[in-house]
Amino acid sequence: MDWVTLKDEIYYEDGSLRDVVVIDTTPSDWQKLIDFFNESCPLEWWQSHEKDAPSAHRIDFGAILACWDKSEAAQSLATLRVGKVTLNVHFFVADEIELDIDPREFKSMTDHERLLEFLLGISSCLDKPVLLLPEGSRDKTPLITVFPRKSP
Repeated sequence: MDWVTLKDEIYYEDGSLRDVVVIDTTPSDWQKLIDFFNESCPLEWWQSHEKDAPSAHRIDFGAILACWDKSEAAQSLATLRVGKVTLNVHFFVADEIELDIDPREFKSMTDHERLLEFLLGISSCLDKPVLLLPEGSRDKTPLITVFPRKSP
């Protein structure tokens, strides 16, 4: 696809976000993914959404597990930078990974290609497909599906 088509069909600006989703995950998948995030890209992690809460440059998986045990994981948030694009990582539940992206941040084919490479990294790390969906649309056809690399 050319950039104009991608912008119109994937990164259209209607005020909504896009969801990056991996379904049927386990805490073990989350640990692999958090290790991948901590090693592969700049990030900020807040254990709490409280005003003036301190942030860290690494996600603490043990703290996420403790929050899930207390049903408080929704309070935690991480932001990742992939090129010029920000991805927000939500820790709502152990059985689904969800990140949000704002389509307004996509300005070029390079932004799209960097996102695809990052999604491929996630998919390969977890050995699971990664879906890009319209916000809150788990029942719709994905805009993009990225499958893990297979070793030769």
